[in-house]
Amino acid sequence: MTFKVKSSELLFAFAYYPWILAWILTATFYKDFLSPYAFINIWQYVGLIFLFIKLILESNKISYLLLSILMGIIGIIITIGNGNASFVAYSIFLILSSRTIEFDNLVRNTMICQLVIVFMTVLGAIFNILPNLVETSVATTFIRTRYSLGFTYSTFLPNFFTSIVLEYAYLKKRMKWTITELIIVGGFNFIIYQYTQTRTGYILVWGILLVFLWDRIKGIDFSKTILRGVYIGIYILSALLALILTIKYSPNNPFLNSLNVILSQRLRFGQLGLQTYPVTLFGTNIKWESSSSSYFYIDSSYINMLISYGVVLFAIILISYSYLIWRLVQYKEFVSLVIVLIFWALRAIIDPQLFLLWHNPFLFLLLGSNLLDKINMDRESKKHEDNVLFTVN
Repeated sequence: MTFKVKSSELLFAFAYYPWILAWILTATFYKDFLSPYAFINIWQYVGLIFLFIKLILESNKISYLLLSILMGIIGIIITIGNGNASFVAYSIFLILSSRTIEFDNLVRNTMICQLVIVFMTVLGAIFNILPNLVETSVATTFIRTRYSLGFTYSTFLPNFFTSIVLEYAYLKKRMKWTITELIIVGGFNFIIYQYTQTRTGYILVWGILLVFLWDRIKGIDFSKTILRGVYIGIYILSALLALILTIKYSPNNPFLNSLNVILSQRLRFGQLGLQTYPVTLFGTNIKWESSSSSYFYIDSSYINMLISYGVVLFAIILISYSYLIWRLVQYKEFVSLVIVLIFWALRAIIDPQLFLLWHNPFLFLLLGSNLLDKINMDRESKKHEDNVLFTVN
């Protein structure tokens, strides 16, 4: 059996997969002796060479080149001098360069990279190769004992697991989930929760399974529902919800104060971020604090992106996702993808992974993927075949 690999795919693979593997490793204690940050700093320049060669070898439309230049400039402006956005420019170049790469392969291979590092990390903790930190925290009215399982923080494993489940759900398309698959995913979700006590990922994974089961039993058609407009605008609505709750938060408001406690102080930290750092066009470098005495981090992707990356990229991301879903809901074959994107929109209200390619390969759909163009071409070809009355041999 022979496998043919296009030069463009090979060049993209060299630029992308070592880079995301290194980024995934930064969430683990392997970072203490593998130095993934040093590798990332070097590989971003090496990867740009691969992407540039790929660009030269391909035939590109002027509109695509102009878009690449414009987005590249925006990404570079955001990245320069902003430690929290050091990956933004390179991420944008990868997204733009992915238009000739099969999208399903990108999702599948990203998921494999995540699975490999997760497996290696948990095994490392089990065999005492990596630290398994134990943390005690208070959540609403109960005390949580949380294990990091080789990751630098206890939420990282469930975060990766949630991403893996979303990717797997997309790759299955609308195929029936087997009892074995449900038991495996549900079992791992339960075990991970028992050790990490991370409620967000736990609830999201059960929600994903329930929605896909509902789709299989009843069938979901986004093109006909009266909530079609809500689904199309889900990213804008989610961002507005995150902003309103964060801005309006007050410890004197019983409802918002209770919500803030349930969300582990996310509203308070988000509001502190908006009060401390100005919202600018191209982002602000935020100083995160990880120590328990002065901890500060903004978990909401929407608030985080608005401050860290600025209004310009924030707006581009929301508009691009809205336009993408507007196109997707027209086709029944994309129901699974729309479900996954909706879950990502909701997840981004409280978790910070929306613009991280090593967590979210669906970013490739925003500016680079030709998935919809291929579907349109297939439909036009089918229409042409249907219109042919007869053929002559």
